[in-house]
Parts: sequence; C-alpha cells; structure tokens
Amino acid sequence: MIVFLAKAGILMVACFLSWWGKLDNFLQNQLSASRPHVSASRHAAQRMFTQQAAESLEFRELLTAVDLTAREQLLLELINRARANPTAEANRYGIDLNQNLSPGTISPDPKQPLAPNQILLNVARAHSDDMLLYDYFSHTGRDGSSPGNRITNAGYFSNTYGENISWGGSTGPIDEDAHVYERHRRLFLSAGHRENILENNFCELGAVISYGLFTNTDGRTYNASMVTEDFAAFYNSNFFLTGVVFTDASNGSASDDNFYTIGEAAGGGTVTAVNLTTNTVYTNDIGTAGGYVLQLPNGTYRVTVTGGALGSAEYVVDQVVVNSRNIKVDFETTTATPVTPGGNSYTTSFTGFVNGNLWVSQFEQGSWQTSRWTQWSSTQIVQMVQGDFNGDGIQDIAGWTPTGEWRVGLSNGQNQFTDQLWTTWRTTGIKEIKVGDFNNDGLDDIIGFFEANGRGSWWVAQSTGTQFVSRQYGVFHDYNDVVTTMTGDFDNNGTTDLAVQTQNGSWWIAKAIQGSFTYQKFSQWNVSNGIDHFQVGDFNADGRLDVAGLIGSGAQRQWWVGLSNGIRFINRNWSTWTVNGTLDSVVAGDFDGDGATDLAGLFNGQHWWVSRSVRNRFETSKWDQWGFALNGLRQVSVADIDQDGKDDLVGWDQQGWWNWGRSVGSQFNTSRTIQWAPNGNWTAALVGDFVQNGVTNNEILSADVFANEALLDYLNRISPEGLN
Repeated sequence: MIVFLAKAGILMVACFLSWWGKLDNFLQNQLSASRPHVSASRHAAQRMFTQQAAESLEFRELLTAVDLTAREQLLLELINRARANPTAEANRYGIDLNQNLSPGTISPDPKQPLAPNQILLNVARAHSDDMLLYDYFSHTGRDGSSPGNRITNAGYFSNTYGENISWGGSTGPIDEDAHVYERHRRLFLSAGHRENILENNFCELGAVISYGLFTNTDGRTYNASMVTEDFAAFYNSNFFLTGVVFTDASNGSASDDNFYTIGEAAGGGTVTAVNLTTNTVYTNDIGTAGGYVLQLPNGTYRVTVTGGALGSAEYVVDQVVVNSRNIKVDFETTTATPVTPGGNSYTTSFTGFVNGNLWVSQFEQGSWQTSRWTQWSSTQIVQMVQGDFNGDGIQDIAGWTPTGEWRVGLSNGQNQFTDQLWTTWRTTGIKEIKVGDFNNDGLDDIIGFFEANGRGSWWVAQSTGTQFVSRQYGVFHDYNDVVTTMTGDFDNNGTTDLAVQTQNGSWWIAKAIQGSFTYQKFSQWNVSNGIDHFQVGDFNADGRLDVAGLIGSGAQRQWWVGLSNGIRFINRNWSTWTVNGTLDSVVAGDFDGDGATDLAGLFNGQHWWVSRSVRNRFETSKWDQWGFALNGLRQVSVADIDQDGKDDLVGWDQQGWWNWGRSVGSQFNTSRTIQWAPNGNWTAALVGDFVQNGVTNNEILSADVFANEALLDYLNRISPEGLN
C-alpha cells in the first residue's frame, strides 16, 4: 500500500541533476515479425536553458490534471514499481538486475518515482501515433527529429533525457490491456531499456501506449500496440509529489493484489497538500485514471484527496516529507486513512517517564504535540511495560519500582494515567518480565521468572482490572539455563504461551492451563556457533506465532525460523545475513502489510535492511539509511502509526528526537516527529496505543517548549494541578 499508500508505497530517492557527457546509445533489436520490436535511446545533454524559463513553464503545466488513459496510468505504475524495488522486478521476470550489462551498472537501491508530465506525454503520444500512422519504427521522426529535438521543441527544457519505444502485434485480435504488461516486460528484459527505466537521474516521464494497424517492413499488417516512453529531468525545479488513487479489488481475483489495475481508478477529484510549517496550500486535479502530481518545495505536508469518484469521502496522509527528491503517495481507498471530524489523529503515541512525570507525545490535528499526563508518587522506575490491564481496548502502563511495587497507570485515552499500587514483588532474582493474557480473560497480566536456590519459578501477576493477584504458574529446573523467553499464542487457542530456549538449544513451550504451565518440547536447535536476536511473529501467516533466531557469530549468519504447527516447531533456514561491521538492532513487524511478519536489521549504525517474508523464506533488500543513528539510538520500536496496515519503525535518537520510519511497503520514508529534552533523566519510554481513537487532548505544550530543559526541570517540581 502506499499511503503513503494505502496499498502501494512511498518512493523516495534523491534526484541528482549533474552535467553528463554526450551519450548516444541507440539500441534496436530487429526481431521477427511475430515478435515485438523494441528500441532504446539514451541521451544526456548540457544544461542549456535558464532556470527562470524552466520554472515558469513547469508552473503552468501543473495547473490541471495530467491527461493519462487508464492503460497509460498502468504503464506508469509498472515503471514506478520497478524503480521502487529493481531487484524484485528483475526477479519477477527471471533475470539478474544487470543481465547483459557490466556488473554494478544498475544499483539495487530504490530509484525515485517518476512524475507524469503533460509535455512529455504529448511528445510521446505524437511519436507513437505517427509511427503507427506512417508504418515506421524509429527514434528518428519522419522530419528527422531526435527525441531531444521533439522534447525541446515542445517547450520542455531538460538536463537529460531518454526514450524507449516498443511495439508488438498480431494478425488476429489483441488484448489491449495485456499488451501494457507485455510492452513493459519486453522493455525491462532488454538491457538498454532497463537502464532507462532505472536511471536515477530521471524525474519525469511521458509514457503512452497507442493502438492501431501497423505494417511492418515485411509487408504484413498487424493489429498492434506502440509504446513510447520519454524520460527527462527538469532543470533546477522543485520536486514532485505523485501517486494514484484507486480502489483495489477485494474478491480474491488476480486484481486483488495491492496494485493499480485498469478499472480500479478513483479519479476526478482533488488532491491537496498543506505545508505544516507555513500552512501554504497546494492543490491540483486528480486525473480520470486516478493519477495526480503536485510540484512542491521542500517541506513536510499533510496530503488529502476527495471528490470525484470518492464523493464526499476524504482520505489523508500526514507527515509527508519532500526533501530534494520525488515522493510517491498512493491512496488505496479500502485501507487509506479517512479524515476524522476536527482533524486527523493517531492512536499510537510515545510515553516517557522522567523524575516521576509521565509525558505523552501524540499526533493530532495535523502535528505532533506533547503534554504531561500524570505525576506519579514514585520518582524512580526499574522497568516499565505496557498492556491493556483493564480490558478497555486502550493500552496502559505498569512500572516496577526499586522497592518492588508494581504501579499501574490506566490510560483514560485522552490526557491522564492513573497512579495505583496493584501488587508488590521482591526486588532481586527476577528476570524475563513479560506481558500477556495468561488466563484468557481479556486482561493483560505480567509474568516474571523468579530464582530460588538455583531453580526457577514462573509467577504471574493476574489482572482483575483493578489489581494484580500474583500466582505461581510453574517451576523450571535451572534458573540459569534459560537463555530467553518470548510470549505469544503459539498454538492459536487464544491464551498466551511462553517459548523458552535453554542453553543447549532446546525450545520448550509453557502452555497455561487453568492457572499453571504444562511444558512441551517443540524443537531442538544447534546453537554451538552462537545465537542472538530472537524474534517472535507469524512468519508464514497461518495464525500461529513462530520463533526466529540469528545463528552464528561471523560475517555469515543464518536466520532459522521455527514454524509452529501447534505441537512443535518445524525448523527452516530462511535467509543468510552478511554482517560486515555491526548489527545494532533487529526488530520484527509486518512492514509490507501482507499479513506475514518480516524482519528489519540496523547495520553499521545507520543502514536498515528488511527481510520480507514470502511465506517460505526471507527476501532481503535495503529500505533506508538513518545517518542520525550513527551516534546510537536510545530505543527502536515497531508500530503502525498511520494505521495503513503496514508496520513502521520508531527510533528515539541521542538528541531526543523521535524519528518515524513510515513504511510504504518497499522502503521506510523517515522524518522527525518531536523532540524530548536530550539531557532529561529519562528512565523509561514506550510506544503504544495509549490514546483513544477520535479523542483529542486540549492541554498541549509545543515541541519547542517541551525541549526546553529549564521549563522541564520546573515542571518536575510542581504538582499535577499546576498545569490545569
């Protein structure tokens, strides 16, 4: 999804417009008459036009929707799909990304999406129509013009340009929709055309497909399709927000694929982008085929679509960052976030504990804002956990103090946590503190592993909604033999279980039955070479939670997955990670929104690589780079902040900034949200759904004030009533 998509993805890559030397690369594959013909031309030219002329022209071009047919919109989506994940596109067609090219010619990194441009569309359409009408197939027009001549003569002043052309036909009837896919496939399979499709410097595109009779050089006439793709980069212009608005099929058909298909367009409305800093409003029409484009200066925007096929419905994506690169935001209406009355808000928020105060940062009415919810009687916390302890659907917090008290803050979903003592544990000899519903009553409980004379005991603080009642659930032979525990419903019966791995690699499942654990050995792993970064998730999307661990300690490490069938783990080696340097963090989440859990790893302090589950293995690609993380992160969390069905990353950096890596299904688009005082004595921070959907908080402190440490110190000393 992109909502960035609601079912596709935001694509962000810098457009580097440099001077290129003159390059002519005319490729023409003369195939037999029964097969498609393709030809490619790539040019790079000096900047020979003024900035003023370029900007003036581009502004006029964006006054109305770009005129694409549904088939041309599909062709654009296919090209941008390839640019979003070049390796996946090559795999889709069964080739190596650099097949028939020198190694490294095309990098596997995502390329910025191409925005449709009306001038380029007009030029491409005229050339396709002319070739069909006059029965020729060439980059050179009948008047002797080159692609660059045609683009320049039409008024587009380009740093660099490229052109692909392709035709195919039959003496019988043709499927015009199928020809869109086939023309794209043929071009991608050809090395020179693939270079054009994946050229990082291109920013705009005119891609058309025309149909008609075409007489080939052999004298035979075909029912044919003719594609012309004119790529270009505009001199020193702003960059583009582009995307498509559509309603994906939901009937299990081939069109139910999270991707634009002919007939799914929700066009004819209006797209609006509001700069969240300046409040400047930019708007444009949405084309009848569902596509839109806006040229925007750098900034952070709130983007909405409404009208046309959407009627009165309005959908929103917040915190869209345009920063010297094109960005793609798709709206798939069955998963897009609707605008709520009074402004859009998210339930996911950041909660922090500092000197007895609980602060919450939440997104509401278009911006991230922070307020103090509660001052607790305890100023120190050893550990803080989250869960729904009273069963109201809103996450609460529980803090374990140095005196052993478990204090619970029940969230009212708006502006307050309670401060209640629910139970007391001892203060030493406890590890593996987790949260889960161990008695299946709809209330989350807390479990801890207690040491006694070398043995271990599981104690569960069962929630009644108003207090914890501690109960021993079972014993384990050796306290120090437990390497890790993970909670989850591994047999899909609705009750939280424990997955326990011991020193020799054994996996034991502790199943809670009527207030006590029964143990069942689920698997045995070979951990002689070391294992770490344990994860839990539904990696094959069968409804039962599974386990994963990274085995090895050298450069080559293997992800082993234990797939639960309810009675044991079926062990599989799903992927190899190469660790040349450091592996700083690993998290699990459904980052592409397909229902299967994926893995994300932070390498060498800044590079995020994601291993997407395809149900029987992981496919790994780079999704983002966090330069701000080089000095370390205080915390990395996973949450679906924008509620688009795809999990996002949340990173709290050393400067106090909360950074949101919004998943668009193929990469993370990261932006800063709000800053907490970097030198504050923060002893705990959580990311969760502490805010009730649709409820806003009227007591707000701005991010700038909140980052002021003098004010923070002052607020630490006053009573809760002092903010009213």
